[in-house]
Amino acid sequence: MSNSRTQNLDLFDPFESQPKSIFNKLGNKLGSIAVSTKKFATKKYLEMTQGINQRIAEEDEQLQAEIFSHLEAQAEEFEQELSQRQKRWFWISFILTLVSFCIGAVGAFFLLTQ
Repeated sequence: MSNSRTQNLDLFDPFESQPKSIFNKLGNKLGSIAVSTKKFATKKYLEMTQGINQRIAEEDEQLQAEIFSHLEAQAEEFEQELSQRQKRWFWISFILTLVSFCIGAVGAFFLLTQ
């Protein structure tokens, strides 16, 4: 029995080159075509997604630049308006101080003359 097992193992040698049939060669060719097609499709898909991602990034940068310029214009407009209001309130407070000083001087004059 041990002898028959040895004979069965000797029959199959995986490293022995076997003649390849036409179907085996056809399968190998079709497999290599499928692999190369998959690689090509993957390469094109990656190129396409990189292009899409690049376009999205460019649009995002453009949008950020537009928002920044709009905010910058608003800040400049706000600073100008603030400066104008400060000047206006400075003159209003100066005039009111001068008027109150004059009213106080006139009141003091009438109080001292009585």
